[in-house]
Parts: sequence; C-alpha cells; structure tokens
Amino acid sequence: MNKNYKKSIIQDDLREAINKTPCKKWGKWFNDAEEPYPCVCSVRDEYCIELELYHELQKVINLYNQEAYFKQALEEFELIDKQSSTALLSWIKRYQGIGSKLFFNTTITISRSSEKNDKLIIQLNPDEFSTVIQFQEIFTTV
Repeated sequence: MNKNYKKSIIQDDLREAINKTPCKKWGKWFNDAEEPYPCVCSVRDEYCIELELYHELQKVINLYNQEAYFKQALEEFELIDKQSSTALLSWIKRYQGIGSKLFFNTTITISRSSEKNDKLIIQLNPDEFSTVIQFQEIFTTV
C-alpha cells in the first residue's frame, strides 16, 4: 500500500470524525492549520477525543522528525563560548522561532470528560526525545 493512499484514508477518517463532532472546532485545524482551542464541553464526544489524540501525536511526530535540527542546534551551542553574552544571544536569536514555541512534555493528557480523574494519559519514552528535551532545557535556561 503506497504512502499517499494511506494518507488519503487517514484524511478521509479525520474528515468523517470532524463531521461527527458536535462543535466542529477540529475543522479549523484540519482545513486551515489553526491551533484548536482547548475543549470546554462537559461531555466529550468520542470523535473529539480521537481527533485531539491524533493532533497531539501529530505534534510529537513532527518534533521527532526535526531531531537533526535540534541536534545541530545543540552542537552549535556546545561550540560557543558560554561566557560570551553576545555568542549566547546570537544562538538564542537563531533558534528563537522554534525555541519560544516549544512546550514539549513526554506525557500527553487528554480529558475524556469534565470529571477530574477521567483522563487518557500517554507516556512517551523520554530517551526517544532526549535531543528535543535537552534543547528545550538549554533554550529556557539561557
């Protein structure tokens, strides 16, 4: 089965799930790449939960696919003089676009209802994201 065919099936399934959700908020994410607002529904629809899970996992996959970029940034950081505020500022400016928007956590938590303890929790392996985690720690510290 080719990659485009699989992608088409996934997109069809996503469209179908979006059409079945009562709020249709996921349509803006799917069609226009807008970041969806957090859900405030008292009872979460199963399709909405699926879409949120897919959305969160897609963000993780995108970060994982940028590992080479984060590795390069870390290598550059290791080479700069840490006593030089100019060098540190230059590094920060270079990676500000992604660093200021990076809020990675190895735990994905999705509420299934308004009940406090009714959550779907997915724990990612931190070892698989060590480069992203290290970049995030350095960027926020520096």
